[in-house]
Amino acid sequence: MTASIHSAPLVFSAEFTPLGWIGAVATGQGLCWVAFGADPLSLRAHARRTFQPTALIEDAQAIESLMTPIRSYLHMQSRTLEVPFDTRASAFCETVWGALRRIPYGQTRSYTEIAAAIGAPRAVRAVANACAKNPLALITPCHRVIQKNGRLGGYRWGVARKAALLALENRGNTHARAQNLFTILLRTRDTGSGGARNPHIYQICSASCAPSFPV
Repeated sequence: MTASIHSAPLVFSAEFTPLGWIGAVATGQGLCWVAFGADPLSLRAHARRTFQPTALIEDAQAIESLMTPIRSYLHMQSRTLEVPFDTRASAFCETVWGALRRIPYGQTRSYTEIAAAIGAPRAVRAVANACAKNPLALITPCHRVIQKNGRLGGYRWGVARKAALLALENRGNTHARAQNLFTILLRTRDTGSGGARNPHIYQICSASCAPSFPV
Protein backbone atom coordinates (compact mmCIF):
# COMPACT_ATOMS: atom_id res chain seq x y z
CA MET A 1 0.00 0.00 0.00
CA THR A 2 1.37 3.40 -0.94
CA ALA A 3 1.54 6.17 1.62
CA SER A 4 -1.67 8.11 2.10
CA ILE A 5 -1.91 11.43 0.28
CA HIS A 6 -4.38 12.67 2.88
CA SER A 7 -3.15 14.69 5.82
CA ALA A 8 -3.96 13.98 9.44
CA PRO A 9 -6.22 13.88 11.20
CA LEU A 10 -8.52 11.35 9.57
CA VAL A 11 -11.69 10.36 11.42
CA PHE A 12 -13.22 6.88 11.22
CA SER A 13 -16.63 5.56 12.18
CA ALA A 14 -18.62 2.39 11.52
CA GLU A 15 -22.25 1.49 12.04
CA PHE A 16 -24.75 -1.22 11.16
CA THR A 17 -27.19 -0.43 8.34
CA PRO A 18 -29.99 -2.29 6.56
CA LEU A 19 -27.33 -3.56 4.13
CA GLY A 20 -24.78 -4.57 6.72
CA TRP A 21 -21.85 -2.81 8.34
CA ILE A 22 -20.55 0.33 6.70
CA GLY A 23 -17.44 2.28 7.57
CA ALA A 24 -16.42 5.81 6.68
CA VAL A 25 -13.30 7.95 6.89
CA ALA A 26 -13.35 11.73 6.66
CA THR A 27 -10.85 14.54 6.30
CA GLY A 28 -11.56 18.09 7.36
CA GLN A 29 -13.11 18.62 3.91
CA GLY A 30 -15.42 15.62 3.72
CA LEU A 31 -15.65 11.87 3.24
CA CYS A 32 -12.68 10.23 1.58
CA TRP A 33 -13.66 6.58 2.06
CA VAL A 34 -16.96 4.73 2.49
CA ALA A 35 -17.08 0.94 2.34
CA PHE A 36 -19.22 -2.02 3.33
CA GLY A 37 -17.63 -4.75 5.41
CA ALA A 38 -18.23 -7.75 7.63
CA ASP A 39 -17.83 -5.96 10.96
CA PRO A 40 -16.32 -2.82 12.56
CA LEU A 41 -12.96 -4.47 13.25
CA SER A 42 -12.37 -5.51 9.64
CA LEU A 43 -13.54 -2.11 8.39
CA ARG A 44 -11.18 -0.32 10.76
CA ALA A 45 -8.30 -2.56 9.71
CA HIS A 46 -9.07 -1.95 6.03
CA ALA A 47 -9.19 1.80 6.60
CA ARG A 48 -5.87 1.76 8.45
CA ARG A 49 -4.21 -0.16 5.61
CA THR A 50 -5.68 2.21 3.04
CA PHE A 51 -4.50 5.38 4.73
CA GLN A 52 -1.31 4.31 6.47
CA PRO A 53 0.81 5.88 7.80
CA THR A 54 -1.70 8.68 8.43
CA ALA A 55 -3.22 8.50 11.91
CA LEU A 56 -6.83 7.34 12.10
CA ILE A 57 -9.03 8.54 14.96
CA GLU A 58 -12.28 6.74 15.75
CA ASP A 59 -14.91 9.32 16.62
CA ALA A 60 -18.53 8.63 15.69
CA GLN A 61 -19.72 12.01 16.97
CA ALA A 62 -17.24 13.94 14.84
CA ILE A 63 -18.45 12.22 11.68
CA GLU A 64 -22.16 12.07 12.58
CA SER A 65 -23.24 14.88 10.23
CA LEU A 66 -21.66 12.99 7.32
CA MET A 67 -23.21 9.65 8.27
CA THR A 68 -26.75 10.99 8.69
CA PRO A 69 -27.45 11.33 4.92
CA ILE A 70 -26.14 7.79 4.34
CA ARG A 71 -28.44 6.49 7.05
CA SER A 72 -31.43 8.33 5.57
CA TYR A 73 -30.67 7.01 2.09
CA LEU A 74 -30.43 3.38 3.18
CA HIS A 75 -33.72 3.66 5.09
CA MET A 76 -35.37 5.12 1.96
CA GLN A 77 -36.00 8.43 3.71
CA SER A 78 -34.02 10.32 1.06
CA ARG A 79 -33.08 9.82 -2.58
CA THR A 80 -30.13 12.16 -2.50
CA LEU A 81 -26.73 11.87 -0.89
CA GLU A 82 -25.44 15.41 -0.78
CA VAL A 83 -22.37 14.88 1.34
CA PRO A 84 -19.06 16.75 1.08
CA PHE A 85 -16.26 14.47 -0.06
CA ASP A 86 -12.53 14.67 -0.49
CA THR A 87 -11.14 12.14 -2.96
CA ARG A 88 -7.66 12.28 -4.48
CA ALA A 89 -7.17 10.22 -7.63
CA SER A 90 -6.12 10.45 -11.27
CA ALA A 91 -7.93 12.90 -13.52
CA PHE A 92 -9.48 10.00 -15.41
CA CYS A 93 -10.86 8.35 -12.27
CA GLU A 94 -12.25 11.64 -11.00
CA THR A 95 -13.93 12.22 -14.39
CA VAL A 96 -15.53 8.76 -14.34
CA TRP A 97 -16.66 9.16 -10.73
CA GLY A 98 -18.20 12.52 -11.59
CA ALA A 99 -20.19 10.85 -14.38
CA LEU A 100 -21.42 8.20 -11.96
CA ARG A 101 -22.70 10.83 -9.57
CA ARG A 102 -24.80 12.25 -12.41
CA ILE A 103 -26.72 8.99 -12.90
CA PRO A 104 -30.23 9.69 -11.54
CA TYR A 105 -31.62 7.75 -8.61
CA GLY A 106 -33.52 4.69 -9.82
CA GLN A 107 -31.68 4.53 -13.15
CA THR A 108 -28.69 2.64 -14.48
CA ARG A 109 -26.07 3.16 -17.18
CA SER A 110 -23.77 0.72 -18.90
CA TYR A 111 -19.99 0.96 -18.78
CA THR A 112 -20.20 1.71 -22.51
CA GLU A 113 -22.58 4.61 -21.90
CA ILE A 114 -20.33 6.07 -19.21
CA ALA A 115 -17.33 5.86 -21.53
CA ALA A 116 -19.28 7.73 -24.22
CA ALA A 117 -20.54 10.29 -21.71
CA ILE A 118 -17.00 11.29 -20.73
CA GLY A 119 -15.88 11.51 -24.36
CA ALA A 120 -13.81 8.32 -24.32
CA PRO A 121 -15.99 5.72 -26.09
CA ARG A 122 -13.12 3.27 -26.51
CA ALA A 123 -12.19 3.34 -22.82
CA VAL A 124 -14.86 0.92 -21.58
CA ARG A 125 -12.37 -1.30 -19.74
CA ALA A 126 -10.70 1.74 -18.15
CA VAL A 127 -14.13 2.95 -17.00
CA ALA A 128 -14.79 -0.45 -15.41
CA ASN A 129 -11.42 -0.26 -13.66
CA ALA A 130 -12.22 3.23 -12.35
CA CYS A 131 -15.54 1.94 -10.99
CA ALA A 132 -13.67 -0.85 -9.22
CA LYS A 133 -11.39 1.73 -7.57
CA ASN A 134 -14.27 3.88 -6.33
CA PRO A 135 -13.53 4.71 -2.66
CA LEU A 136 -16.99 6.08 -1.87
CA ALA A 137 -19.71 3.45 -1.77
CA LEU A 138 -23.16 5.01 -2.30
CA ILE A 139 -21.81 8.57 -2.56
CA THR A 140 -20.33 7.74 -5.96
CA PRO A 141 -22.98 5.24 -7.09
CA CYS A 142 -20.97 2.71 -9.06
CA HIS A 143 -23.75 0.24 -8.22
CA ARG A 144 -25.79 1.99 -10.93
CA VAL A 145 -23.39 0.87 -13.65
CA ILE A 146 -24.22 -2.45 -15.29
CA GLN A 147 -23.19 -4.38 -18.37
CA LYS A 148 -24.68 -3.38 -21.71
CA ASN A 149 -26.45 -6.76 -21.92
CA GLY A 150 -28.38 -5.88 -18.77
CA ARG A 151 -26.43 -8.12 -16.42
CA LEU A 152 -25.30 -6.60 -13.15
CA GLY A 153 -21.57 -6.99 -13.67
CA GLY A 154 -19.23 -6.80 -10.70
CA TYR A 155 -19.38 -4.74 -7.56
CA ARG A 156 -16.59 -4.06 -5.12
CA TRP A 157 -18.81 -4.78 -2.13
CA GLY A 158 -20.62 -7.83 -3.50
CA VAL A 159 -23.03 -8.40 -6.37
CA ALA A 160 -25.86 -9.33 -3.98
CA ARG A 161 -25.47 -5.94 -2.30
CA LYS A 162 -25.46 -4.25 -5.72
CA ALA A 163 -28.72 -6.01 -6.60
CA ALA A 164 -30.19 -4.96 -3.26
CA LEU A 165 -29.24 -1.32 -3.80
CA LEU A 166 -30.76 -1.27 -7.28
CA ALA A 167 -33.92 -2.92 -5.98
CA LEU A 168 -34.13 -0.39 -3.16
CA GLU A 169 -33.72 2.53 -5.55
CA ASN A 170 -36.09 1.12 -8.14
CA ARG A 171 -38.85 0.64 -5.59
CA GLY A 172 -38.09 3.96 -3.97
CA ASN A 173 -38.59 5.70 -7.32
CA THR A 174 -42.31 6.44 -7.69
CA HIS A 175 -41.86 6.73 -11.47
CA ALA A 176 -40.64 3.16 -11.77
CA ARG A 177 -42.78 0.07 -12.05
CA ALA A 178 -41.26 -2.06 -9.36
CA GLN A 179 -42.52 -5.10 -7.54
CA ASN A 180 -43.36 -4.83 -3.85
CA LEU A 181 -41.18 -7.79 -2.99
CA PHE A 182 -37.51 -8.36 -3.79
CA THR A 183 -35.62 -11.43 -2.67
CA ILE A 184 -31.85 -11.33 -2.79
CA LEU A 185 -29.90 -14.54 -2.48
CA LEU A 186 -26.81 -13.92 -0.40
CA ARG A 187 -24.25 -16.65 0.07
CA THR A 188 -22.60 -16.00 3.39
CA ARG A 189 -19.87 -17.98 5.07
CA ASP A 190 -21.06 -20.15 7.92
CA THR A 191 -18.02 -20.12 10.20
CA GLY A 192 -19.64 -22.64 12.47
CA SER A 193 -19.65 -25.41 9.85
CA GLY A 194 -16.09 -25.51 8.67
CA GLY A 195 -16.35 -22.60 6.26
CA ALA A 196 -19.21 -24.09 4.21
CA ARG A 197 -21.34 -21.61 2.34
CA ASN A 198 -25.06 -21.68 2.96
CA PRO A 199 -27.65 -19.67 1.01
CA HIS A 200 -29.77 -17.18 2.94
CA ILE A 201 -32.77 -15.35 1.51
CA TYR A 202 -33.26 -11.78 2.68
CA GLN A 203 -36.13 -9.55 1.65
CA ILE A 204 -36.94 -5.91 1.17
CA CYS A 205 -40.52 -6.25 2.28
CA SER A 206 -42.49 -3.23 1.06
CA ALA A 207 -42.01 0.41 0.21
CA SER A 208 -43.02 1.40 3.72
CA CYS A 209 -40.48 -0.66 5.60
CA ALA A 210 -36.72 -0.60 5.92
CA PRO A 211 -34.90 -3.42 4.13
CA SER A 212 -32.96 -5.82 6.29
CA PHE A 213 -29.79 -7.54 5.19
CA PRO A 214 -27.94 -8.93 8.20
CA VAL A 215 -24.29 -9.84 7.60
